[in-house]
Amino acid sequence: DIAQKLLPITVPDGMEYAIWAGTAYNASAAAHLAYNEFELARRDVAHARQKHDLCNCPIGLVYTYCIEALIEYEQGRFYDCQLAVDHVETMLKEWGISVDSTTAAVIKIPKAAVLYSWNQLNGAKDLLTRYLPLIEECSYIEIRNMAFITLARVFHQQGQTETALSLLDRSLEINSECSLARSKILMCCERMKILITSNRLGEMHRQMRSIGMKPSQFPKLPNEWDRLECLQIFVWCLYKTNLEPHSNLIPTIEHMQKLSLKYERYHHMMEIMLLHVRLLCTLQQSEQAL
Repeated sequence: DIAQKLLPITVPDGMEYAIWAGTAYNASAAAHLAYNEFELARRDVAHARQKHDLCNCPIGLVYTYCIEALIEYEQGRFYDCQLAVDHVETMLKEWGISVDSTTAAVIKIPKAAVLYSWNQLNGAKDLLTRYLPLIEECSYIEIRNMAFITLARVFHQQGQTETALSLLDRSLEINSECSLARSKILMCCERMKILITSNRLGEMHRQMRSIGMKPSQFPKLPNEWDRLECLQIFVWCLYKTNLEPHSNLIPTIEHMQKLSLKYERYHHMMEIMLLHVRLLCTLQQSEQAL
């Protein structure tokens, strides 16, 4: 909200202002992405790319393509996300920028997330273990969260559950230092997914309460997609589906499913639909689940 109030500042078109204009457009694109305004985010990415091209600013261009990759990832377009990453990797070689630099690390995280989504666990793990230390405490927050979450998922898939949980704890520790509420809920959600599959239900209950959610209290359903509010509701649905499954949960899940479709949050929509399927299976409604 604060960023968007600061951004509508007219920037002169001259070459000497290009780096500042590109930076402003990148920030605006990131804000639009957070508000589900994907077309506006794409528009600002295009403007940012033009400005950073004009002043030949490598780090500005890397962040421009990084935000573009996140836009595609959030909408479930993994191939397009990969294309944005490939473009940056080609540019890094042309510029002679080291693959072990912080600049290079920023774009490697979406690449790892795509590899994980394509079930290429070892490739994702190699990238994340190499580049997470470079962006652990000083990077675009969405990139940092993506790195911790994806690496934790890889470790959990490979049977190293405690390592996965400790990674999420490390991220929570960093986020608590800068009071980022959404990041805390995001990590708690990931912890709950791991705890469910590990049958550690008591810990899951405590995790639920740590983000201020009461299992017995149905949440008020929003009419718009708010990243913080909708994530909290998903955590609540995740908890109830696994510990207290009941048909009265279906309207809440269906509402969230329609909301994610309306706002083109296809990546989240798939997660909600899978949760819906799990609930129906638990309730022995196999035809509806299919």
